[in-house]
Amino acid sequence: MLGRGKFVSVLISAVLFSLCLISKARADSPKIYFNEIMWQGSSASADDEWVELYNDSERDLDLSKSPLTLFDEVKNIEIARLDSDIFPAKSFFLVAYYQSKNANSILAFDWDNQVRIIKAKRYILNNERFKISLKDNSGNVLDIAGDGNAPFYPQKPSQKSSMQRINFDSYGDHGDAWALSMERKHLVQGVLDYATPGDYGKTLTSLSLEKNKFRLGDKISLFFDYKAFDPQGEFKKVYVKLQKAGEILAESSGDFGQQDFSFDGMQTCPEEAEIAFYDKNDDKKEWAKEVFELVCYQLSQNVKFSEVLPHPKNKDWNEDGKISADDEWIELVNLSETLANLNGWKIQDASGRVFEIKNKLIPAGGFIVFYHLESGLALNDDGEKLFLFDPEGNQVDFLEIVNSTSHEDQAWAKDCSSWAWTIFPTPGAQNQIVIKQESPLTPTPIPSESNSQAPAPASAPAPAPATISEVPQEEFTVIETKTIITKTTRIVPAGFYSLQNIPPLTLADSTQTSPPPSKFNQFLLYFIGLIIIFVQVLSYELYRQE
Repeated sequence: MLGRGKFVSVLISAVLFSLCLISKARADSPKIYFNEIMWQGSSASADDEWVELYNDSERDLDLSKSPLTLFDEVKNIEIARLDSDIFPAKSFFLVAYYQSKNANSILAFDWDNQVRIIKAKRYILNNERFKISLKDNSGNVLDIAGDGNAPFYPQKPSQKSSMQRINFDSYGDHGDAWALSMERKHLVQGVLDYATPGDYGKTLTSLSLEKNKFRLGDKISLFFDYKAFDPQGEFKKVYVKLQKAGEILAESSGDFGQQDFSFDGMQTCPEEAEIAFYDKNDDKKEWAKEVFELVCYQLSQNVKFSEVLPHPKNKDWNEDGKISADDEWIELVNLSETLANLNGWKIQDASGRVFEIKNKLIPAGGFIVFYHLESGLALNDDGEKLFLFDPEGNQVDFLEIVNSTSHEDQAWAKDCSSWAWTIFPTPGAQNQIVIKQESPLTPTPIPSESNSQAPAPASAPAPAPATISEVPQEEFTVIETKTIITKTTRIVPAGFYSLQNIPPLTLADSTQTSPPPSKFNQFLLYFIGLIIIFVQVLSYELYRQE
């Protein structure tokens, strides 16, 4: 009879022996995993789906003795059972609904010892909740593809791509284990789909541009961060081009793996950078390419707010056929003597909403107008604040707009060093300050006892008329002033007033004439005059005698 200590020792030895047997069995098991999945069909047919397996072990697998099963883990049903044929070592095995060169399939390769195709029963892979597993004859899970949610990579209707395995360290139930196919191998000629059934496929797993904004004239240094899955080492060269409107401004190249590309400063601003990859099989045609937007900007202290219209009411200012909030606008002016590039400049309102300007230029001394439909900035009628920033985040200008409720279709415009409302907005042109006057009070004449109709007061001479087509048949006072923009014309029509010169309101005109005196009054005035003269003469004579 075994003692308690010996019994425990025997039990531990048995457990360790069992673990060794299990480990040996696992080591002897073939390494088979999902390699590529065409889960949404092809451009030829929605039924043109396939699942590709790869035997990464050093020995062949006799499926008649060690069958494999494809299983839908979401629906809990069997997709296909592989229980015949030989699965060779280091080879691919395709489970497909259509055979190669079927009219409803894009598969196009000949049978050989490296590829096996087994026709699966009619089954559509789940495109909304995707998770399939590969099991051996004992029900052990050899691999998994998908996580039970939507497939990892969405598809384009006209150009579909298979899901290609790039990481084999663990199950394929996470997105980092897969990438979109970027090659075409063993497919019908001319199709747009990407897939490599029965073969290795290389792909770019990531590609980004670290910085895409540069000051005009500065050296342009581009750093492309890219990674690739290239099991056969086919990538060879990388080419980078700077372009504008299809014209190549500069180009550079290097071996695959080079990420830094530098270009001398230029006065023409490139709009995009194209990076292309070439492989050793065809160095005359790019294998893949990507285009990135470039923003070339310019700093200036001479770009300012010039005029805004926050309250459109009766006029279609943006000429889109309707009057709406989209008719609000903001105008900037370039006060410098050179062209201003506004790429990357930003306008921000008081709420924090930001409008970034793209590919806009202002000529020297010129203007540019942004309507609400483009900027998305809504100017509040009860007052607003606007900030202008250059591409490096420096605040270049600030504008505070006062309440505009009573200023319909009027612009808040710059006049010299101050701002004023004008009834003559000029989007895209020099400011003209035309200030509206409220109707003045008219004094009521007091009738006399002899005549109830008092004579009308004589009117002052009218100022010289000024011509303006928008306000016909009215009189204007023309005042020449110097503004920050250019020499502008201040036009004040009759019936309007200037804020700088408000005329006083009088109840009677000093030029009004009095009624003529009567004959008695005339005689009385004459007699009094004679008495005054007599008194003065008499006083003079008495003074002499003394």
